[in-house]
Amino acid sequence: MKKQSQPHEPILSSHYLAKTVASYCKSGLVDEAQCTLQRAIQSSSPPTTAHAYNHLFKALAKQFDNPDRKQQALDLYQLMLRQGVAPTSQTYIQLILGLIHQQHTQSLPSHDSIHSLLLGFLSMEAQKHYKRTSHKLSILVKSMGGNPNLVDTIASTLLTTHKAGAHLDASVWNVGLYNCLKHRRFDLADQLFANMTPDLTSYHLLLGALLGQRLTPSGFSLRPIPTRHRRKHNLQKAIHLFQSMLHHQLTPSPDVYRAFLSCHMTATPLDIPTLQRLWQAWLTSSSAQLERETSWITPLMDSYLRHDATQAVNELYWDMRQHNLALDASLLPLISGAIIRSANRQQLFTSVAMYCDLISHGHVMPPRTASALLHASINRGQLELTRQLLLVAPSTIPSALHAAVIRAHIDQRQYDHAQQLFDDAVQQFSAKSSDREGLLMAHCSMVQGHLDRRQWARAQELFRSFMDLLTDDQSRKIPRIMANVWIEGFARQVDHELETSTKANLDTLGVNPISEHPSTANLWIRALLQNGRYMAARQDLDTAVNLHGSDSLRSAIQDLADQAALMGKVDDCETWTRALTRPEDVPKSFEARLICYGQAGDLDKLHQVYHDVNERGISMAPTLENKVRQWLALK
Repeated sequence: MKKQSQPHEPILSSHYLAKTVASYCKSGLVDEAQCTLQRAIQSSSPPTTAHAYNHLFKALAKQFDNPDRKQQALDLYQLMLRQGVAPTSQTYIQLILGLIHQQHTQSLPSHDSIHSLLLGFLSMEAQKHYKRTSHKLSILVKSMGGNPNLVDTIASTLLTTHKAGAHLDASVWNVGLYNCLKHRRFDLADQLFANMTPDLTSYHLLLGALLGQRLTPSGFSLRPIPTRHRRKHNLQKAIHLFQSMLHHQLTPSPDVYRAFLSCHMTATPLDIPTLQRLWQAWLTSSSAQLERETSWITPLMDSYLRHDATQAVNELYWDMRQHNLALDASLLPLISGAIIRSANRQQLFTSVAMYCDLISHGHVMPPRTASALLHASINRGQLELTRQLLLVAPSTIPSALHAAVIRAHIDQRQYDHAQQLFDDAVQQFSAKSSDREGLLMAHCSMVQGHLDRRQWARAQELFRSFMDLLTDDQSRKIPRIMANVWIEGFARQVDHELETSTKANLDTLGVNPISEHPSTANLWIRALLQNGRYMAARQDLDTAVNLHGSDSLRSAIQDLADQAALMGKVDDCETWTRALTRPEDVPKSFEARLICYGQAGDLDKLHQVYHDVNERGISMAPTLENKVRQWLALK
């Protein structure tokens, strides 16, 4: 007869029991694993080590979102203790991981229950003198990081472990630091930082948080943060932390300087010297990474430009060139703006150098950039520079600007260069109807040049060419300018032939010098006076005043009053000086009357006006003062 086995007889040895439970657990047969372990516990030789228990704890912990599984694990833990089986570090680790991973809304992990298990874990680790404790704790802390409710537990775990005497690697502390900062628990982050030996990642994490950057487990990312998630900067604290980092001989990454740059760019007032130092520090630290994209430099250059720091823009540009940094397209309008501002301030060397460098590297600059440089060069009388700029400037430079360059050469009597520029303009713009106005202006300038050199025939030939270009829909401004050129030429030259040509050309242009415009009338009257045509000038001025009013003809009135004074025509001088009513005209008006009365020998009026001049505190030229005293000495 076969002998029956006893009910409490061991089924498996401890070694094979652990393997069997592990096999069931790996296959997802948790209930079978529990049954196997329970039978072993109830046998005559129950397991005396935690190996089999730990396999089952691990399987149950993965299902802690099910309250039944959680309770089964806790019950098993109590049973293990009653059986006198000593837990191991793995026992506590698996139970803590289970509590961390549970997702059931009604049974969120308890800080106290995790802390209790942690103390048990630390007691086990202490027996092993905390060997590999840092690695094990890293697993636990990383697992807690996914749950915002466990930030306090993370900090408590690390601080408790540190207080127990275990050495934790900086990488473990950094996991806790990252989670505290990510969930804005800066108070806990400060506690962790104060108790750890920070490494480069530790500093980067804190600096990233203080400078409002997007945090990552290894530090921070410079990618843009949505506005709703942006952190408030704490620049002063970041600066102190940065100084501590340098004191500990830790080398910041280039991104740290970029983060500081980004933060300083929004500071009020803008500290440009600090921005420049940070930029230089970034350049120095980025020698191996300069090939990266540079669009982030645009806000820096924009900050400089908004605060009118054109010199800083210039230095930034040449730094980029020196280090072979690619110019992002977004930088070009800013660089153009800096060039224009520098040009407007007559800072030609820096602005022209930057412009020519850009063109030589194939960058297309807007026409207004070259226009500003050309205007500045004209104003400074740097005509050779204007010619060089026209060679490199784009063909979109308007003909009106070419005309201004030609006019500048005429004004400085550089007629040969003016002629060459004029010929180039005719060749470039004759076929462009949209640029006709500028071409007509160029004709005006060249006519002036020929008149200056008394080249009447060439001036007349060019005038006919001008008339061929002129269209019926052309602005009246253009014929008026050409009329003024001829009138000015007539004013400078006492020549009957030129006077005849001038009148004929004005008729051709359809310009009546008196009625056309006050500016033309002023020029015409001056021309008549300079050609000794006083009575004609007087008559035309009367007509012009009736048409335009005296205020717009102040120049002509002053000219006629001065001429009347020299001729001793008292009535005319008094009439016209009374028409000069603006305060700025008063000194010249008195001077004209003093000269007139002196010339006419009317010493009583001279004395009265001289007295009025002194009473009003009007200063006179020394030569006139002496002349008046000579006249009065005759009285």
